[in-house]
Amino acid sequence: MLLSLMLVARLTSGFAALMDGGGTTVPYRVRGTDTLTRAVIDEGCRRSPVFANLVQDVERSKFVVYVEAVGALRNGKQGALLHYTNEAQYLRIYVRRDLQTRDQIAVLAHELQHVREMVQAGISANADEMDMLFRQIGREPVVRGERQQLETSEALRVGDLVAQDLRRMHGPNISFCRAPIQ
Repeated sequence: MLLSLMLVARLTSGFAALMDGGGTTVPYRVRGTDTLTRAVIDEGCRRSPVFANLVQDVERSKFVVYVEAVGALRNGKQGALLHYTNEAQYLRIYVRRDLQTRDQIAVLAHELQHVREMVQAGISANADEMDMLFRQIGREPVVRGERQQLETSEALRVGDLVAQDLRRMHGPNISFCRAPIQ
């Protein structure tokens, strides 16, 4: 019973992140759905300060983001950000599993930038709010059809910056995500 109450308290108290034994932040709101996606998130944190900054911004937000590797996405996309429900603050990012790890990290950074844009705009994970925001800040539709897919210049830029980090940093033994959140 006490354990259940502690779990409920933790889930409802707005913790931005869990702390490891050394008092540093461990990503809590950016969650890989399996071992491989968690490894992609960890490697992004180790190799790219830009990626780590994105993760830390999400850790400070109201959103919980599930990252899942998938076999294929519509229209040849490499990644996608989807709302989870209209009521909860859950988002899901899909990244193609057949990409090389460095490409998965860059694609994930691109999609996390979209989450950052939502945080900065103060919107929820509601599909209509997301659609309105990306119509305002997005460029011409990438894919026309039933649901237009808009792209933002900042997400493209951030994906490129993370790709540059990954080319420069070949895996130092530090994790930029594990710095205390101020």
